[in-house]
Amino acid sequence: MRTLLATALLGWTLALLAPPAAAVDVAPADSSGNLRPKLEPHRQVSDAGGFSAVWPSGCAKLLTRVRQTEAGEPGVVDVTCRRFGDADRGCKVTVLKDFTPDRPPTPQIVVRNIEKLIRDLGLVVDHQSQITRHGHQGVAVFCHEKGGRRTLWVEGYVIGMQAVLVEAWDVDQRLLEDEQIKAFFDSVVLLEE
Repeated sequence: MRTLLATALLGWTLALLAPPAAAVDVAPADSSGNLRPKLEPHRQVSDAGGFSAVWPSGCAKLLTRVRQTEAGEPGVVDVTCRRFGDADRGCKVTVLKDFTPDRPPTPQIVVRNIEKLIRDLGLVVDHQSQITRHGHQGVAVFCHEKGGRRTLWVEGYVIGMQAVLVEAWDVDQRLLEDEQIKAFFDSVVLLEE
């Protein structure tokens, strides 16, 4: 699998991006302090991740996790939505920021992260392809749980001095037909490209 993914990732180009400041993103609360469910897709900016995305309906709260580098800078930022509070349905954007000009992000780093995700979840690859989104070449991988119902769609890119992974998962076999999920993947853009 590594050879196929690595081959699909060849030809990427790099551009420089400045790292953004950290923050935590949540949906507005009602008067009692409870998060209101988002019944319609909505654009949300992640200052910590340095990106914006149109999250699908059911994303009442975006959970942001920032893993710091040894120097105290954001190294990895994960922003996750569990649709309607269900851990079996959701989407996520991961921005890997811990790169320098002498140690830039590479397609191989993206491949390793996707392979680890697939392995950790015990999934089987159904299809993978080289793709281009917003002028950036990357890879898309579609997986399913062996003997189960879980499906995963993950895309990875190198954009400037960052690597980006975009994921969606569901127990519904129609994940790839969900128009809101398709729109989510197409909507993820870095703030400073």
